[in-house]
Amino acid sequence: MLGQRPALDEGTEISPPPAATERAETVFETMGLILVLLIVLAAAWILIRNRI
Repeated sequence: MLGQRPALDEGTEISPPPAATERAETVFETMGLILVLLIVLAAAWILIRNRI
């Protein structure tokens, strides 16, 4: 088959565009921060509730 490249040609990496990668990193960092805040708030709520 002339004129066609092999599907697994070396050097051709399929990666998302830089904007998508940056957006994914931002979402990941934001969700991590929200989860940490939820854990801290839950721990504080449990400690306060047990004192009363």
